[in-house]
Amino acid sequence: MITEELVLKVFVADKNKDGSPVMSFGRPAKKVAIKVDNDKYAGKWIYSYPTSRADDPVLQIKEGVNIKVIIWMKDQWLNFRLPKKIDELEDRVSALEKFMIQEPISEMPTPEDDIDPTDLPF
Repeated sequence: MITEELVLKVFVADKNKDGSPVMSFGRPAKKVAIKVDNDKYAGKWIYSYPTSRADDPVLQIKEGVNIKVIIWMKDQWLNFRLPKKIDELEDRVSALEKFMIQEPISEMPTPEDDIDPTDLPF
C-alpha cells in the first residue's frame, strides 16, 4: 500500500558493514536507508534495494520532504521502494472496489403506470 511519509533522516552507503563495496548485478551500487515520521516505524531504519543507476529516484530522497513510498517487512527488516505507476493504479482500483462494495448501485426505478402511447412525442 502506498503511503505518504515525511523523511526525517537519509543514509546512503556504497560500502557494506564489513567495508566491502555494495554490489548489484555485478556492478558497484548504493543502498539507501531512511527514517520517517510515523509512530509505526519510530526510530527504525527502512532500507531500499541496492541500485547501480546514478539517476535512480531513490537516490534523490532528501530529509524534510514528503514522499510516496511502499513499506513492507521481510524477516526482521523494514524495506521500502518508491511506487511505480502500476502501484498507483492498483491503489486506485482497490479504493474503487471498496467504494462499490460499501455503496451498492440502486436498481433502476420502475414506472408505476404504463406509458400511454398518446403521450409519446413522436
